[in-house]
Amino acid sequence: MSAVARFAAAGVPVSLLSRFRGALVAAVLGDCVGGEFEGAQDVPLDRVLQHLSALEDETKGDGILQYSDDTAMMRCVAHSLLTRMGFDEQDMARRFAKEYSHAPGRGYGSGVIQVLRKLASPQLSDVFQPARAQFGGRGSFGNGGAMRAAPFALAFRNAADVKRFARVGAMLTHSCSLGYNGAVLQALAVHFSLQGDLALPQKFISKLISEMDEVEKDEAARGDAKVLNLAEFPYCARLHKVKELMERNNVSIEEVISEL
Repeated sequence: MSAVARFAAAGVPVSLLSRFRGALVAAVLGDCVGGEFEGAQDVPLDRVLQHLSALEDETKGDGILQYSDDTAMMRCVAHSLLTRMGFDEQDMARRFAKEYSHAPGRGYGSGVIQVLRKLASPQLSDVFQPARAQFGGRGSFGNGGAMRAAPFALAFRNAADVKRFARVGAMLTHSCSLGYNGAVLQALAVHFSLQGDLALPQKFISKLISEMDEVEKDEAARGDAKVLNLAEFPYCARLHKVKELMERNNVSIEEVISEL
């Protein structure tokens, strides 16, 4: 039985299943299309539109896009959650390591490569240890955990579980709070979107601020923010800025980029 059929048999509404698909498909599309511009400092909208138009022009190629390590690992998350009917850190870690071994050329960063190679060891008992050992014990605060966070919002119904498992899922590769809290924020955004909260953008942002305010009060998070010379609650600070911009009229794209 397919995952979709399994959810349908469990009584999940068709409209919600459509949102499930949308969440995953949008993540893959963003990865594939955005890969063209990774590392660029300034990407005008016209350039993005030209890139998309060229994909439909058969004289300029076959229109096939390559997905990156972000999609590869997100697929591992989804498969693990479905197969194990919940979060299993050992299973998820093994899938990450096997996926990297199968297709190492998808743009994995040097730091995560070290982690994945250690996760492949059959002697490893603590699958969180390789990530904790990174960068002198400080751990990675990159965005890789957030890039693969969407499936946690699909697998768990309440916000507390979404936060809990997005956090520990990210900690397999990102043990710094900036890394795993970014995954929590992304998973919460998908969680609230599935509930239809995007129809009321102000409410959507307010709910994210409320949840992340609790998350960022953690002692480890505050300590990491201080060491990195960031705002005391870095994600909440950005969300408040988003809300402020939303409440104003005639905000330019340039200002949004500059402020965020």
